[in-house]
Amino acid sequence: MTARNEGYVKPILTTKLSSKLNDFEIINSGVAGDNTFDALKRIEKDVVNHAPDLVTILFGANDAAFHKMIDLETYENNLIKIVHSISPKKTILISPSPVDEEQQFVRNNKTLSEYASIVKKVAETNGCY
Repeated sequence: MTARNEGYVKPILTTKLSSKLNDFEIINSGVAGDNTFDALKRIEKDVVNHAPDLVTILFGANDAAFHKMIDLETYENNLIKIVHSISPKKTILISPSPVDEEQQFVRNNKTLSEYASIVKKVAETNGCY
């Protein structure tokens, strides 16, 4: 979700944040199709090595996809590892968004809601934003 450019030169999230947060350098390390396992493989190189002040993390849509289906317990454990690789106080967790189920066939809102609940739980129990 964070890697999508929607017709912009850079990902739309980067474009929007950059226009609002002029005093900050925005680095978007999102990779389309990645799930939390993929993130763990590249977290050091793509995130930690930049020594960020804050990191937004949005995972769940690909973890919840029927053809990838990362179970909820594993998803939670992966998120916790990601958060602690960065630092809970520097981490802003974003829950996966709902989808138009008539257009989206690889995930549904019931499942995404379960993953969103895990995001909230991880944020609350680990001191993230």
